[in-house]
Amino acid sequence: MKPSAKPKPARKPAIPQKPKKERTWTLFSVVVVVAAGVLYFNTLQNGYVLDDKGIITGNKFTTQGFSGIPDLLTTSYWEGIGINVRSYRPLSPVTFAIEVGLFGLKPGPSHFFNLLLYAMTGLVLLFFLKKLLFRIDPSFPPAVAFLVTLLFLAHPIHTEVVANIKGRDSMLELFFLLLSGYFLLSFLETGKKADLALSVASFFPALLSKESAVAYLVMVPVLLILFDDRPALKKLKTVLPFLLPVALFLLLYYRYSNIGAFVKLHVLDNALMAAPSPSVMLATKLLILGKYLVLLLYPHPLVFDYSYNQIPFTTFSDPLVWISALVYLAAIGYLVFVLVRKLAGKTLTAWQPVAAFSVAWFLMGFAASSNMLMLIGSTMGERFMYSPSLGFLLPGVWLLSKAVFRKGREKKVKEMRVILLYSFCGILFFAYAIATIGRNRAWKDDFTLYSTDIRYLSQNVKANDFLANMYRDFGDKSTDAAQKREFYLKAIELKEKAVAIYPEVMEIQRQLGDLYGKTGQFVKAIGAYKAAIGLNAHDAISHLQIGKAYGMLRQPAEGLKWMKKAEELDPGNADILLALGVTCAQLGDLGNAIPYFEKTLARDPSNSLAARYLDQARRQTGKK
Repeated sequence: MKPSAKPKPARKPAIPQKPKKERTWTLFSVVVVVAAGVLYFNTLQNGYVLDDKGIITGNKFTTQGFSGIPDLLTTSYWEGIGINVRSYRPLSPVTFAIEVGLFGLKPGPSHFFNLLLYAMTGLVLLFFLKKLLFRIDPSFPPAVAFLVTLLFLAHPIHTEVVANIKGRDSMLELFFLLLSGYFLLSFLETGKKADLALSVASFFPALLSKESAVAYLVMVPVLLILFDDRPALKKLKTVLPFLLPVALFLLLYYRYSNIGAFVKLHVLDNALMAAPSPSVMLATKLLILGKYLVLLLYPHPLVFDYSYNQIPFTTFSDPLVWISALVYLAAIGYLVFVLVRKLAGKTLTAWQPVAAFSVAWFLMGFAASSNMLMLIGSTMGERFMYSPSLGFLLPGVWLLSKAVFRKGREKKVKEMRVILLYSFCGILFFAYAIATIGRNRAWKDDFTLYSTDIRYLSQNVKANDFLANMYRDFGDKSTDAAQKREFYLKAIELKEKAVAIYPEVMEIQRQLGDLYGKTGQFVKAIGAYKAAIGLNAHDAISHLQIGKAYGMLRQPAEGLKWMKKAEELDPGNADILLALGVTCAQLGDLGNAIPYFEKTLARDPSNSLAARYLDQARRQTGKK
């Protein structure tokens, strides 16, 4: 007999492999997170910039850390710096307060959490688009959602939101809106009430992030019309729960937003306030809408401010106004056409729901900030395109992909077209990435931002004024006389530009007078202070400064007249009383100088200068 064969060793159980499509989405997820990190890694070294001071470093509630959270939840958005406006968006300030409580007033951790939130937004966007596009066309290539997400992350117009810590309100709004949309599409897919509950629950923090999220309530019926084939009554029952978070938010908004406060917009915040006629205002609004599209298509130059007079007024004789109007009207018309067609039970092409969703998302994204419904505290802002940019990018990538993945193509031709698609989007991604990373550097600090953007903001009052204030502060801190004067002269140059563009701001005129005084240009200082008084006849400080300037010009008698007018306007001001005492003493009128010094000390007992002058005057007059 043959010896029995040795038994074969048992095979090791095979390691379960993820399906190919699942591995693809995992890879996409990793790339999205890495891309977000690469794009905004250099913001981690940036400081607090622009409105960060109002919401974080200069906010009396945020700076308290954890103990300030109750106040942040029960006051208007800018209440922490004493500004009374109709706004309630507590979620981002609460996150800042938590960071202050954990790390102190350090910008690094806040920038890190902005980056982390951006990466998370990219992930949610990727899987939201996966569900959205699958409902449009179950055979859609995964590359579409991936490429749209990458281009969204890289688009330079988002730098104002991500690189500026304060921009977290917009980031949180979009994150929760996408999360809400994801669960709504999951509900349509599974029918599970838990998914609908999560969608409704996610909508509430979006509202607490930024009031503009209210407009996205419209997206619920739009999504249901486009992607839900159930009867109308069931669609209505799906919409109704979303009214609960909206109602709760409106109650909180009415209670804590100072909604009854009268808010007067300033022309330096919204240039449309200075429009000479309703027709000019409307034409300029339409032109601005077109500028948003241009910036999305070609994001250069990017600047931190678009206030007066960055965008000059225009009329309906400008063809660009009509082009902008026609583009928006065509988009709205097409949206209505698709929705009506779907409601009529007609079959849609794959393109039609993509286009309709994109238009609706874009319009709802900045309906509240477009200035079309009501004037807001800004003429234009790149931050307003953060969410709407999704509606701009999606249809472009979809059309490119449909041309590439069209059925019936020969294999070699299709492979070549796929390469071309990835190459085109890859080139666009890297172009965006270079611009984004470069733009992040401008948000390092206030001076870097202002000095970088001034080349494009030469006609912008606020930009010239802000940079002038930086140079003035540098001059105040400098101990070198020559350098101090150089800083002051640079500040004067910029303030003069601001005044030349718009001379109707009292504070800028007065600050210009101060700078003239610091550089010994007292005649010019008097002119600037008089301009300030022309804008506010009750400006006691400008009256006082004119009096001091006349004193420096060795005309104390003329200066005394202006100082006495300042005293009439502000009788208890210790600085005015001291200046009057000094001027009277210069004129040899110690009898009047002594009472002024005594009044100064009554108002400010710690004023050592007034005490010394009073002692000298008493010794000279022999009085005790």
